[in-house]
Amino acid sequence: MTRLPYESGIKPHRYNRDTSNDKWQHIWRFTNVVMAVFFFLAGYVQLNDPDPYIWIPVYVVPAVLSLGIAVLPQLSENVVWRFLCVAHIAVCFAGVIYTTVLVIEKSLDVMVNPLQHEEGRELAGLLIVIGWLSLSRFTSLGGTNPNQGAMNGLLLLTVGLSLLPLLFWGMCFVQGLSQKLPHCTETFAV
Repeated sequence: MTRLPYESGIKPHRYNRDTSNDKWQHIWRFTNVVMAVFFFLAGYVQLNDPDPYIWIPVYVVPAVLSLGIAVLPQLSENVVWRFLCVAHIAVCFAGVIYTTVLVIEKSLDVMVNPLQHEEGRELAGLLIVIGWLSLSRFTSLGGTNPNQGAMNGLLLLTVGLSLLPLLFWGMCFVQGLSQKLPHCTETFAV
């Protein structure tokens, strides 16, 4: 007669969960919430841009994709989610090529910080979108494989990096700093 696992003293899988993997999944979900908030805010400030019809979708699409992973982590395995992610990376990559040319044209005469120009800030935004979506799509961060020590280390690095855009943006609200930092100029112009 075959004994059930709980009759032999072994608890069923649902009671014998790997809590360390759950911890990493919660960190990954939190990081996706942080990035979703960042991308939604980045899309919102595009309302004062001369071409918001381009830049709002650039930021809202990764916000929705990140929010989807935060709510339902298994969504990253969905074919539609993966396609949208790769398609958006491709579109943003084309935008990187275009804005790189614009930034180079603007800085041919004088060497300046590219973030002083709107095109430089747009280029930085595109690179953040590409980096985040590539990380979300092409790594197994937050995955269910318990043997992923290197991925967990990468996840911790990702948490830190996801907070940087919000930190740099938050510096624009500190009185005195907003006039000195080039990335703050015209960011919140009404």
